[in-house]
Formats: sequence, structure tokens, C-alpha cells
Amino acid sequence: MKVHIKEEGGRRFTIPLPAGLALRFMGFAAGRRGEAGREIKAVMRGLKQAKKVWGHLAVVEIKDKDGDEVVITL
Repeated sequence: MKVHIKEEGGRRFTIPLPAGLALRFMGFAAGRRGEAGREIKAVMRGLKQAKKVWGHLAVVEIKDKDGDEVVITL
């Protein structure tokens, strides 16, 4: 999983985040939530399958009218 950030001035940087670590953290947090936790775990399974099928899938893509961009990919 990667977070790509592009600022208006042209500065770009990428924050690599291991998808397994992020999904594991979400799983631990979801484990204590009861019914909502089961739904979050189902979403996590779907994200893992999507990563296997499509690879670099853009999950979140935000573009500001000022020129700032944030893209989160699997």
C-alpha cells in the first residue's frame, strides 16, 4: 500500500506502507468491535483479493482545486 502526495508547488513524496501491516492493524482494531468488526474483516478480505487480482488499485484519489493530490493505492 502506498500513499502518494503531490503539493501545489510541485513537491511530491510517497509513503510506502506494507499492506499486510495496515490490514493487520485494522484487524486487531476490528476484533474488539463486535458486529462492526466482522464487517471490517470482510472488507479486509476483499481488499486482499483485489490486490491479488488488480495489483496497484487506487483506493482513494483526492484532487484539490488548488492542485494538491493524494492517492492511496494497494
